[in-house]
Amino acid sequence: MNWTDLSIKKTDSDYEKKIEMFVERRFQERIFNFMSGNTGDRKPGVHVSDLVYPCTRKAYYARLTPPNLDTKGAITLYTGIKVHEMPLSENCELTLEWNGIVGTIDEYENGLLIDKKTTRNVPKYYNRSRKEQVVSLRSHHLTQLEYYKVLLEENGYDVDEAGILYIDVNESEVWFGRAKFSRTSEEVKQEMIQRKTMLETFLNARKLPPFDNSIRWMCMGYCPYQQACALNRNPAEHLSDEYLNTRWTDINNMIEELNEPIEE
Repeated sequence: MNWTDLSIKKTDSDYEKKIEMFVERRFQERIFNFMSGNTGDRKPGVHVSDLVYPCTRKAYYARLTPPNLDTKGAITLYTGIKVHEMPLSENCELTLEWNGIVGTIDEYENGLLIDKKTTRNVPKYYNRSRKEQVVSLRSHHLTQLEYYKVLLEENGYDVDEAGILYIDVNESEVWFGRAKFSRTSEEVKQEMIQRKTMLETFLNARKLPPFDNSIRWMCMGYCPYQQACALNRNPAEHLSDEYLNTRWTDINNMIEELNEPIEE
């Protein structure tokens, strides 16, 4: 590494600190660029990850807001990237499309759909009948699986079982939670189209969607856009066309999922 190019000299009084800051910043920069590059390379359109929450304003913010990535967040994102790179099935990172809605399924094989999540809070509880801890899927994670199920079925793949594989980055534990679907595919498809249409309408107009507190726990300190939302700030008014054309949803959702509460 050529320290001359960095204007860092061993004679500098703060030489050690400068070296430390350079390496840390380079790490953050490379992780950020890697995630941004992956986001830009993904198939254009509205993605499932844009639609999993009923709050259109949250989806609008997640899509347009560049993430604030500190060192801790960069390390965790790196872990998440590597987890998704490791295949567990015959179809890893399977990208499908239906009616302009795109989704990348983490794992699929012989009717089994699996989505992987890195988190610090696995949503588990003690089941008295089984006498052990079991996973209860977060509501928006169940919605995500429902949407993936539609994409798979509409592209000729049968889905017999589905679930979330939670990777606890704090405790170094792995928990799998099975999905229990209660809605029909037709009901789910109708919701997908409705949410897609609404999000596209506001994105195309660069107009901030109306406030929606249907996810009450999210509005109680867990939404990363809470301050901007309270002030009715519209990120489209301050971002360049380059940023407006980049989907930040995936990286923002990954950061957010790490700190979600166990109880919704």
